[in-house]
Amino acid sequence: MSMRLLTPQFLFIVISMLAIASMSTATPDDVTGDHQPLKVIYAGFGRCGTMSLSEALTRLGYKATHGSITAKNLKGSHAELGNALMAGDVEQILSATSQLGYNATTTSNNIFWLEMMERTPDAKIIFMTRDFDSWFDSLLLLLIEMGSLSRFPLKFIPSIYSVSRYTVELTKRTFESEYNIDQIKEIVKNPNGALTRKAYKKLYDDYISNMERILAEQPNRSFLFHKEDGYPSLCQFLEISDEDCPNDDEPFPHSNNASNVKKQGKMFRIMEVVAYALLFVIMKLSFSFGPKKHGKKKNE
Repeated sequence: MSMRLLTPQFLFIVISMLAIASMSTATPDDVTGDHQPLKVIYAGFGRCGTMSLSEALTRLGYKATHGSITAKNLKGSHAELGNALMAGDVEQILSATSQLGYNATTTSNNIFWLEMMERTPDAKIIFMTRDFDSWFDSLLLLLIEMGSLSRFPLKFIPSIYSVSRYTVELTKRTFESEYNIDQIKEIVKNPNGALTRKAYKKLYDDYISNMERILAEQPNRSFLFHKEDGYPSLCQFLEISDEDCPNDDEPFPHSNNASNVKKQGKMFRIMEVVAYALLFVIMKLSFSFGPKKHGKKKNE
């Protein structure tokens, strides 16, 4: 191996190869690129069963966004949508979502669910929720398990840096009306801190208030869905016939649970250790193969 390859760039290439398995930039197979009117808006938080809902909507014939797909394709097919979400440009979010062929949204579009529902009066609204403590504990687990992505050296891998920046920008959009930039930085850096819990509790309480108001004001358009009710209640709300609705023998999806989050976190920690080991090897080899100084021989 040429010693010119033993550089930080080479290190990033090696680690990026390890990251490819979990952070593909390929366009998902179900993204058609055909413009679609928005039919379903998920109104709620992540860690409430949104991956399961996205899979269920796909099973029912919709094309549903999910934040994990957007994040994995920030440098590719979903660049326009990702930029619109980070900028908080609701009109562009709706346009980019439509251009990708999606007609149902979950995360990360959910940050702007109120604005989107005002602009798409024909779209149905699905709420999903859980009690604050269990939801926040689930969110905290995710933030802690993914902590490796925001630390050296993984954060300097371009694809990971893009996802990290995307997450930070969406957090800013979530809290910018209530907190200044220094407070938001504290929320991002210290997920287990008192300010973080206080901020998310306020966000949660405001959401519950809005949810209850809309369920009362627009009962035909909005629906509080419980996963344990499965497909029948979801099909009824979406006006899907019994013939086209999965039967009772087909279980409702149960994806991205705490066990899966822990497995992902373990994988990223292994990548972090491998990255440090490679960095150590590179430094060791650099010293070993570097120019050697030869002192003058003493006269005998």
